[in-house]
Amino acid sequence: MPICCSVVLDEILRDLVNVFHKKGINYLVLYGTLIGAMRSKTIIPWTNDVDIGLRKEYFRNTNFFVSLQKDLGKKYLVGMYSGMKRMLPVFQPYTNLSASPYNSGFCEMQLKGEFFSDEVIKSIANMLPLGTLWRRSGYLDFYVTGDSWWNGSSTVEINGMKLVKDPHGFLVDHYGKDYIVPSVKKRVLERLRFLERLPIDSLSIR
Repeated sequence: MPICCSVVLDEILRDLVNVFHKKGINYLVLYGTLIGAMRSKTIIPWTNDVDIGLRKEYFRNTNFFVSLQKDLGKKYLVGMYSGMKRMLPVFQPYTNLSASPYNSGFCEMQLKGEFFSDEVIKSIANMLPLGTLWRRSGYLDFYVTGDSWWNGSSTVEINGMKLVKDPHGFLVDHYGKDYIVPSVKKRVLERLRFLERLPIDSLSIR
């Protein structure tokens, strides 16, 4: 998911955490969501989902998810989708924009009906990085956690929210000791190290 749409994932995470805090539900942030917290204290760029871990007594309890659906209301759907327990948003994401820069001068817009014409709306829709498929629009995955995952849990931060997990141990187990370095950057560094080991006369510029 493009970086600009991480606002959707942020809202999904905030809404769920607010419900969990009110009900006293313990949870963990996992996988890519946790990596984002550790690297930059934000939602990791170019991801489609939020990853949340639950204790077995919640994850395996159908009534828990029925209750969660009631607490979240019509803004989300909670259930089994493509073989996983997930939370899907059904709200329209938006952001506030100021039209004042376009009301005068070179960029003057004719707002007498033309701005909201079918042609303009279709062209805007084509530019939006949002899909009609739920996998492209952002969602949340629930995972069952092992008992050992809760040992030494601590607080991490995502977009100003304080969340719970033992970040370092979990990420080392699942991604290796260099999890803090994004994969693209790791590939560049590995290539540079490889080139450094080559004899000078084996390098050529074409």
